[in-house]
Amino acid sequence: MDVSEIDELIAAGSYEAQYRAQYIEIAQALKIAIASSVLITILVCAVVLGRLLSRAFIVKHFGADDALALSALIIFIPFSAITIEYFVATAHPGTPESISLAIEYAVFPLYCTTLVLTRVSGLAFYYRICHLYQEFLVTIKVVFGILVAGYVVEALLLIFHCWPLTSLFHSRGYACFEDGCFTCFVTWFHASIAISTISFVSDLLLFSLPVAMLRALPHMPRKQKMQLACILLPGFAVVGISISLMPIIVRMHYFQNERQLDMNLYQEFIKTNVLLYLLQNLEISAMLIAISLPGLKPLVDKYCHEARSVARLVRRKERPEMVLESSEKAPSKL
Repeated sequence: MDVSEIDELIAAGSYEAQYRAQYIEIAQALKIAIASSVLITILVCAVVLGRLLSRAFIVKHFGADDALALSALIIFIPFSAITIEYFVATAHPGTPESISLAIEYAVFPLYCTTLVLTRVSGLAFYYRICHLYQEFLVTIKVVFGILVAGYVVEALLLIFHCWPLTSLFHSRGYACFEDGCFTCFVTWFHASIAISTISFVSDLLLFSLPVAMLRALPHMPRKQKMQLACILLPGFAVVGISISLMPIIVRMHYFQNERQLDMNLYQEFIKTNVLLYLLQNLEISAMLIAISLPGLKPLVDKYCHEARSVARLVRRKERPEMVLESSEKAPSKL
């Protein structure tokens, strides 16, 4: 049955055709989500690996910030793979709820761990840039303590959200799964809002530091200023994504409180959930790219310099030939 036939049946009032059209729309949204996640993952891997190659073979100095960025990338890849697996599972209506819940729980620790490693990598970069300015070293250490404290709170929420301990979340205070019944002190909504709030505050602190450094340290070398400036634009995008996650979580909570979802609400629920995971993926990606751009710059400069050198050589070779041709074409005075 093609799209035109479905439209005709919908116009005739066929409920089956309406359901089929909505499932097709959900499947198309999931295909776009899968393709977007794959492209984002490839882009992040290219940028971070380029930064690591630049630091290792051009700058010839591999620091703690580079090691932390590599660790964050290693954890980000399975996070992206799990979100893609969730999209694939959602595309099949017969997927058991326990599998979807297990995938949802696996996303949380990977998401939180990747973000904290990326943020600490950014702080290590700031520390390396501003190691001569004592006032900012103290600020960086304070922000580091806040980031670690926020991660500990997130870990406690994920571990002790129910009793007896379980890896599964539920939308209400009492849940029964295949392993038994649990009393949940923290629902999915409360955990998600808490983690998003901690993430927003952490991102705001992390990307406010370069602004403060550029304003308070006017005599900083131009190279270091350029490195800090490279972080700002994607950094502001990360903060914007962190803010946008909160209303999406609230909307997800609305769907979870509905006792029974009709087809229209189910369609909106799936789209909202897909958007939530895509934005989380994009938040991590933008942050990894932001902290990797300064390290990638030497590699870009090297190839740009080589390209300019080749262009100059080509122009030098062309000039004698042009002079020779013009002399041959010039008429003799004799």
